[in-house]
Amino acid sequence: MLPRQIFKRSHERDTRRSNLTTPPINWANHFRLRWVHFALIVSLTAASVHNVFALTIIREFIGGDPQPIAVGEGNLIDIFNEAADQWERAILDPHVVTLRFGWAPVGGGTHELLAQGGFPNRETEGLILFNNDSDPEHFKWFLDPTPHLNEEYLRYEESSIELGGGSLNSGRIFSDAVGAADSGFTHIDLLSSALHEIGHSLGMSNNNAAFTMESIDGDIDITSPRPFPGTTVPLAFNNLGVDSHPDPIAIPFGLAMGSQAADQRQRLTELDILMISQLGSFEEIRLDPYVASVPEPSSFLLFGSGFIGWSWWRARTKNRL
Repeated sequence: MLPRQIFKRSHERDTRRSNLTTPPINWANHFRLRWVHFALIVSLTAASVHNVFALTIIREFIGGDPQPIAVGEGNLIDIFNEAADQWERAILDPHVVTLRFGWAPVGGGTHELLAQGGFPNRETEGLILFNNDSDPEHFKWFLDPTPHLNEEYLRYEESSIELGGGSLNSGRIFSDAVGAADSGFTHIDLLSSALHEIGHSLGMSNNNAAFTMESIDGDIDITSPRPFPGTTVPLAFNNLGVDSHPDPIAIPFGLAMGSQAADQRQRLTELDILMISQLGSFEEIRLDPYVASVPEPSSFLLFGSGFIGWSWWRARTKNRL
């Protein structure tokens, strides 16, 4: 009898449920809610669209032993990632480059172009190596354990220069090092070197066809639609001709793409970013990648419309309760 009783009670519950009346659907509220959801999704998508379509640096660590005489508790992978992130915040045009990086007895920091192409021509694959020998004449490194911070430096200075297109930033320098960063002027900040070498991979390379064409007259001419059009950046020369560095005599020390000094940190400057954007035909750029980005006005409008729609729907719903 027990199974029959259970079946009977279950059947009675199902009967009671079937007798319940389903309230009619308020199609007006239904579509308003759908519209609110759509507006919110579109606004959030628009807010991140620049991140999706900006420069992408694919990083592949190829190994090697760290330099035994380096100072600091950091590591190459974290430092290289921070340098790549800074360049990605500066260049907002879509482009993908794969960079292999690691340790090797190369004397300093080196870059080798492995592949290039496309229109406009850009490097698509490169190799970056950092010295790991103990030769006293070669680069010795400071490995920052917190490369996204600059707490090892007590002083920060900026400088500017006029090169025909208006005064622009040409130096963002941290100095007065303390702790492990204070090596007695014997060790180079590895983050500064990584920024420099990645800059070579983004266009400032003698093997890059775009650089060869642009530098044929010994300089880089900044053109519209980039900021500061009319700026002319003189390049250095060596025994082989034009070099893939700015002229250190015409442009005082401070550029990330210039020379590096011990116990200092060099950030990307407006001039660094302009040179790379011209060589790589990048147009969407951020001249100060160290300032928090603000969503585009369209993102604000979409998000605002979604929020207003949601608030209006909520108010209407409450009034009907």
